[in-house]
Amino acid sequence: MIFKRITGGSPLRRLRCKQLVLTVFTVLALLIMLSYKSYIPVKPNYLSRNLKNGDDILNGSERRNNVAFIPNDLHKQQADMESGQIQEMIAENGIVELEATEEIPNRSKTAYYNGVPVYYPEETDTKVNVFSERKMTQNGFRASINGANIPEIRAAPFIPEKRVVHFDLKGAPPKVSYLEQVFQIISKLGATHVLLEYEDMFPYANDLSIIKAKNAYSLNEIKSMLSAAGSYNLEVIPLVQTFGHLELALKLKEFSHLREVDESPQAICPSKNSSLDFVTDLIEQIIAVHQSSKFIHIGCDEVFYLGECNICKTKNRNSLFLQHIVKIAQFVRNKGFIPIVWHDMMIHMTFSELKRSGIGNLVEPMIWVYAEDIYRFVPETEWKKFSDVFSTFWSASAYKGAFGETLILPEVKRHIDNNANWLAVMRSEGTRFKNGVRGLVLTGWQRYDHFAVLCELLPGSLPSLAMTLSLVSNARIDLPIAKKVYQVLECINSPKYESFFDLTYDPKLVDKLAYCFFPGASFFKALYRLEKLQNEVDKTWKAATYERGWMTDYNLRYNFSEPSRVDEITSELNSLISSVTVLAKNFIEAMDDIFDVYTVQEWLEQKILPLFELLGKLKSRKKSLKSHKAWKVRPFTSIVDWKKYDLNLEILFKVEKRSDYLVT
Repeated sequence: MIFKRITGGSPLRRLRCKQLVLTVFTVLALLIMLSYKSYIPVKPNYLSRNLKNGDDILNGSERRNNVAFIPNDLHKQQADMESGQIQEMIAENGIVELEATEEIPNRSKTAYYNGVPVYYPEETDTKVNVFSERKMTQNGFRASINGANIPEIRAAPFIPEKRVVHFDLKGAPPKVSYLEQVFQIISKLGATHVLLEYEDMFPYANDLSIIKAKNAYSLNEIKSMLSAAGSYNLEVIPLVQTFGHLELALKLKEFSHLREVDESPQAICPSKNSSLDFVTDLIEQIIAVHQSSKFIHIGCDEVFYLGECNICKTKNRNSLFLQHIVKIAQFVRNKGFIPIVWHDMMIHMTFSELKRSGIGNLVEPMIWVYAEDIYRFVPETEWKKFSDVFSTFWSASAYKGAFGETLILPEVKRHIDNNANWLAVMRSEGTRFKNGVRGLVLTGWQRYDHFAVLCELLPGSLPSLAMTLSLVSNARIDLPIAKKVYQVLECINSPKYESFFDLTYDPKLVDKLAYCFFPGASFFKALYRLEKLQNEVDKTWKAATYERGWMTDYNLRYNFSEPSRVDEITSELNSLISSVTVLAKNFIEAMDDIFDVYTVQEWLEQKILPLFELLGKLKSRKKSLKSHKAWKVRPFTSIVDWKKYDLNLEILFKVEKRSDYLVT
């Protein structure tokens, strides 16, 4: 019939019929395309992150905490649901809102909820979201929505064979007696090794004796530490920097001749024979005390100065780096140890450069990313390159010291995200390597480098360490595992510890662990009070000097203010000073069994003294402003020296100097 209408009749009628049919087919095609689009996963906006602190650089219009990957079929199911149905699914299964998704080719499918992968044990009756105490059926999530089952999501678990806890000891050594207690805790939670980074805390001897700190461990203390680790079946891996981060020695005049650049003590010059002699001396003294160790970490990360001295600048930078590492690695191999190196200096090198150097047969790379998005910093192309060069690799996550140089408490949720994502990456990428994954190190940085102030200390980070270590030791965190953590952290027998933790409302676990008494618990709890007090002091100072109009710098400069307003603004000043004093005494008591007096003093200077000083300035400002009983008449003759700001305002401020409004 349609064909007859098109072919029959007048030419004008045939033309109109053809146009009508074409329009109908165009509309149908558009409808089909729109329908198909709903099945295509939404591509997430990516963030660029600093590997250590995870700082965000937006690459899109939306900020995201991390990148989530969900299988296409689940995303399709989600796309087909109405909003109310999604909320019903969330309510029934305890799942936080599903995020934008993307399936990556040639990578195993991993289900993520709220940016965190769901890991399932191979042989168990229940499977649990790493952030949820709600259990699922043996077949996975099976919530029925209008008769349609949510598809089962299953991801094979990955538990690294070697689970290593890193202790950064530089410049603030915990007492050996305290470390022994921590070794016992991590052994119970699944650790197999400890990575000890002594830096200036090692008792170097002979020509190197001048580089050790005055409060370094004694040789007997080192032996006691190693014995304690062995008693809890923890193998020890020593870490000694051999290229960059050698500030402990290069800061001294006696070793300044080894610097790559004269103005910085960060890295040695690899072209000097004396540099190699210095590094091998470091290694020999370390391995002499660690004869039972199998591995030694030789550092080599963040070599900020390379190829810049008169000798080195004539050579290829990558060749300089690789030649130095090969020499060190051969030395370590000849001593009977397997050298480990950080990966970051090799990530931009070509396969040919790495292969020609022979480094693949000498060292094992440790790939470190502390932010949530691992692939952002080590994309698939790099994994392929590393697997073509090396037969195995180590991963390095973090439980503290990654998200801010001056933090006092770790952000537990971010560290759990980081470790959970590492498990997924190791499971996916480990198959590329001939000998798979060697292990995972949970790093715990105490300073960002030798010159930096202290960040999170060990006793305040034990909850984060306990949770992240439990995750990587079990490939999940469910209620039974959480209960074990509570038990190991010596939490009281209470209904409070019969339930799961909520990192959305308690991201640092200070509320959940309020009644736990692990070693250093009093320090951990006091840190939360310190955070609140820091906010109160900052808020008071800002209000007094910037937001209110009677105690600003201008008021102080001309001693011009209304006393009752000053009293009003500083009404809580004495209370704040008293609170800081009490808290300082609490910290001194809490730290006494953990650190030596030098570390306690340094930490108080960095975290408590600024509060005293800020409140002291406010008190002095109050005293000055209230000391006047009579005030000058405006306008005031400016007492600001504008010339030092390159502003010549003499003409503007040239007024008759009358005594009735001159400020003295």
